[in-house]
Amino acid sequence: MMLSGTMIRRSVSGVCGMRRSVSGVCGMSRSDNGVCSMSRSVDGVCGMSTSGYGVCGMRRSVDGVCGMSTSGYGVCSMRRSVDGVCGMSTSGYGVCGMRRSVDGVCGMSTSGYGVCGMRRSVDRVCGMSRSDNGVCGMSRNVDRVCGMSRSVSGVCGMRRSVNGVCGMRRSVDGVCGMGRSVDRVCGMSTSGYGVCGMRRSDNGVRGMSTSVSGVCGMSTSDNGVRGMRRSGYGVCSMSTSGYGVCSTSVDRVCGMSTSGYGVRGMSRSDNGVCGMRRSGYGVRGMRSGGYGVCGMSRSDNGVCGMSTSGYGVCGMSTSVDGVRGMGRSDNGVCGMRRSVDGVRGMSTSGYGVRGMSRSVSGVRGMSRSDNGVCGMSRNVSGVCGMSTSDNGVRGMSTSGYGVCGMSRNVDRVCGMTRSDNGVRGMSRSGYGVRGMSSSLLHNQGYIDGRWVDADSGKTFPVTNPVNGEVLSNVADMNQKDTQTAIDAAHNAFITWKTTTAKERGVLLRRWYELLETHKDDLAHLMTSECGKPLAESKGEVTYGSGFLEFYSEEARRIYGEVIPSPHTSKEMLFIRQPIGVASLITPWNFPNAMITRKAGAALASGCTCVVKPAEDTPLSALAIAHLAHEAGIPPGVFNVVTSSRTNTPDVGKLMCTSSKVAGVSFTGSTAVGKLLYEWCAGGVKRIGLELGGNAAFIVFNSANITAAVDGLINAKFRNAGQTCISANRILVQSDIYDEFVCGVKAAMEERLVMGDGAREGVNQGPLINANQYKRVERIVEESVKCGAELVLGGSKAELGGLFYPPTILTNVKPNMPCFTEEIFGPVVAIRKFNTEDEAVTEANASNNGLAAYFYSQNVSQ
Repeated sequence: MMLSGTMIRRSVSGVCGMRRSVSGVCGMSRSDNGVCSMSRSVDGVCGMSTSGYGVCGMRRSVDGVCGMSTSGYGVCSMRRSVDGVCGMSTSGYGVCGMRRSVDGVCGMSTSGYGVCGMRRSVDRVCGMSRSDNGVCGMSRNVDRVCGMSRSVSGVCGMRRSVNGVCGMRRSVDGVCGMGRSVDRVCGMSTSGYGVCGMRRSDNGVRGMSTSVSGVCGMSTSDNGVRGMRRSGYGVCSMSTSGYGVCSTSVDRVCGMSTSGYGVRGMSRSDNGVCGMRRSGYGVRGMRSGGYGVCGMSRSDNGVCGMSTSGYGVCGMSTSVDGVRGMGRSDNGVCGMRRSVDGVRGMSTSGYGVRGMSRSVSGVRGMSRSDNGVCGMSRNVSGVCGMSTSDNGVRGMSTSGYGVCGMSRNVDRVCGMTRSDNGVRGMSRSGYGVRGMSSSLLHNQGYIDGRWVDADSGKTFPVTNPVNGEVLSNVADMNQKDTQTAIDAAHNAFITWKTTTAKERGVLLRRWYELLETHKDDLAHLMTSECGKPLAESKGEVTYGSGFLEFYSEEARRIYGEVIPSPHTSKEMLFIRQPIGVASLITPWNFPNAMITRKAGAALASGCTCVVKPAEDTPLSALAIAHLAHEAGIPPGVFNVVTSSRTNTPDVGKLMCTSSKVAGVSFTGSTAVGKLLYEWCAGGVKRIGLELGGNAAFIVFNSANITAAVDGLINAKFRNAGQTCISANRILVQSDIYDEFVCGVKAAMEERLVMGDGAREGVNQGPLINANQYKRVERIVEESVKCGAELVLGGSKAELGGLFYPPTILTNVKPNMPCFTEEIFGPVVAIRKFNTEDEAVTEANASNNGLAAYFYSQNVSQ
């Protein structure tokens, strides 16, 4: 028992507390599972640190700064009023929260499934901490600090008035409580299942102690506490069942009812705290699902509660002109709070917490790594923080587990468009993309974990094929830049190959989750740079992220073999090892999925890679690199080199011939694939090529014609026919030929809608570039000259530009360009056949197989 103004210090599982007034300094230290707290007023400094599972807290008023740090599963919180800084950080699975009324700060923190909360009135701070399934609470008024700690399933509580200090500690399943008035100190301790209580009046001290199962000064049943009464402004009554505690009073802290081991319910009036309802092992406010925390009711200057789903915490509070709120996803905590004309907010994904606070016209932020809290800082090519002015906010976006605001420079995007019910996304200004977060937009290459310009300083434009609008000017890298990327990958391989399969799997899983989180942004970006309809872009992102999910699990299943040995004294073992640096050259028609499919396999096996995306769609590749960086993929393991059509041949050649490259994977045209194969031969590289196709689509007499027509529309017109497995040579048996052609024509006229892929209802976008448009146009014109009949399309589309109309050619001969070449456009070339053997022979006449389709109801076929 200590007098006011002195220090209590405790180690291991106890409690340490110090208080300081006027201009001094107070501090506390703590170890293991204890709790330290400090309060400071006027112009001093408070600080605390903790390790293990404890809690650290600091508060500061007027114009100073308060801060806390924590490690493990603990909680840190900070508060600031007027013109200081408020922030919180957390690591592991903890949660940090803050609430503000008038000029104070209230906050809650939690670890495990419990809840920790602080309430503040006027200008002081109250706090509590908890572990396991119990609840710790403190109330504070006027100018002192109360603190409590709790372990296992019990409850500890303290209250204080005027200028004294109360402290208590408890262990196992007992309950300790203290009340204090005027200028004395009350203290109590308990062990086993007993209860100790103290009551104080006037200037004296009364105390009670008990051991085992006895009770002093309180009526009790079971192992809990069944009631304490206090007069004046103290704590009135407590009832309990099981191990919990319930208390209620008029102007003080209103209590809690409980069942089981948890805490149920608090009501609030005037300036108090509104409570929590609980069932099972979690905590419920008003309503809750799962193990999380829900709601509190609020009036006047109190706190409005929280809603939750799953294991997280959501809340909303409000005062007069402002809005405070939290939204939540997964297991984290999201929140936004606003007062007067500023904005404060937090957003979260995964297990962490991210936040931003703002007062008047400035911006405050927090930094974060891994699953903690990220704030906003800005550097050259990154996007962090928020730009703001007076009453407005210039946008927030999130990437990975952190929070990136949006500031605009050069080719970035800032701003958000807004409608009645909230924020609708991003409006485009300058060079940018509608509907997506600017944090994913990059115009530099990604080498060795850094965003870098081309060594030459040159750039090349990336345009929207819908209207020719320049989306961004991207670094035009050459062989020198490519060699830098290869060197980085080669150096990173030394370390990456030694990582465990589990480590690689965890990073790939995190990368996958980030792609899923940002799939809408990635889809908008893809549609903007390649013209693919938005629905197809979203499908590709899901398809592409699935490769990372698959390889994150396959990383652990790279097994070896024991081979039967011809010698009784020897064993033969077969093991798989990463080969080194892989060059990955990807196409423009699947700018997301082809990267994740190749890179996922390479990284899972322990290889590093250098990606060369197509010059038409580098932005999608750079966005994927951004998320790889956020996922924690080490520098040099994943690199992206961007180049124009002019520099691409030189870059590609170096990626195939460098002695530091062990393998090459390429998806693209047959002509380019042959060239790469030749380059790789000199170094005996391992090479994988996915080249052009010329898929046959066979419809027999017995086929369901309606099903065959539907199948052709799906197989031919995805991405306006610009896929390597698109149906190209349509072979229809003579008996149903005319009926099938009529059915296809009617379906194309009815279902295919050309336009900007970002618009709802559009399913046919433009061709990727002018060269591809000219190629399709040439194939159709030459085929018509050779005798093909134009049934539909074939002329310039009304939309102009790179839009080519869906086209049908009939009376097609085997030697026509529309049958011998891969069209890569929305052109259906239909040829008649008579016998099954004839159809099979013609289907196999192409060197570019890759895929085939046939429709029949005859099982023998």
